[in-house]
Amino acid sequence: MNLGERIRADLGVALKAKNLVSANTLRMLISAVRNAEIEKHSPLTDDEILGQVQKGIRLRREAIEGFAKGGRSEMMEKEKSEIAVLEVYLPAQLSDAELDALVAAAISETGATGPADMGKVMKAVMAKSAGRTEGAKVSECVRRKLKPSALGLRQRLTYCYPVPPYRPPNFAFLLPATDSSGSPGTYRDDSRP
Repeated sequence: MNLGERIRADLGVALKAKNLVSANTLRMLISAVRNAEIEKHSPLTDDEILGQVQKGIRLRREAIEGFAKGGRSEMMEKEKSEIAVLEVYLPAQLSDAELDALVAAAISETGATGPADMGKVMKAVMAKSAGRTEGAKVSECVRRKLKPSALGLRQRLTYCYPVPPYRPPNFAFLLPATDSSGSPGTYRDDSRP
């Protein structure tokens, strides 16, 4: 039984048990999977369905943050219960130590030397983790490991543009001019042709 069939079977069980939270959450998940299938023009694999589950969890966590700011505790509890329903379909999550080891291995494989190589490392780690951790958690770990101080490098200050030497302004055009008779005339601008 693949993941899509398992979700549909669990929806039937939730409907028979009259568990509205589970039933509504699974309906939304099935709808998201169908929309992704329509967009892709072919059935989704288990990994792609797993991506939809993770997306649903991420959206609900963002909603919880918004409800917390707004003081909506009843809505926070509803979102938390929906997350609990969706987390059943996730594989066992990586621990922090396992993630650190995976990132260290990816850094040595890709030959990353600094923050500029973060994309290569992220791609390698996400391929190996296969849905067992969140992208934000991986990104934070990779960023921490690729810091110059973590790699034993000193950070150099670089400027985007060279600083020109100081040159005082030319105020010669403000000097009084004299005409042919030697009397002071009008001010003239010697710096302009």
